[in-house]
Amino acid sequence: MITREFFAAIEFFQVFSSESHERFALAAKEHSFQRGDTVFAEGDEAEHLYVVNRGRIAIANRNIDRESLLALMGTGDLFGEMALFDGQGRSALARALEPSEVVSVPFSV
Repeated sequence: MITREFFAAIEFFQVFSSESHERFALAAKEHSFQRGDTVFAEGDEAEHLYVVNRGRIAIANRNIDRESLLALMGTGDLFGEMALFDGQGRSALARALEPSEVVSVPFSV
């Protein structure tokens, strides 16, 4: 179960009130991924941001013959938030590098 303390500990969420942390906790969902599982793909519609609760997530771009690593996310890191600000689809793919637990939070909370 995700608690408001979980969100209070994440830098991005620290500007929000305790009441907001409670709302985030109520709306949040936990997801488990195995190595190689895709959290989201480039171009997907975006409705959530994510926080790594355990494990590692790669953020990458793919082109015809290779994949370019943009960022490596670990415990406590936030990703997928860009679409919250630009209103566009996913600009990169997110994939688990190892068994991972990720918390999703809808943009509309």
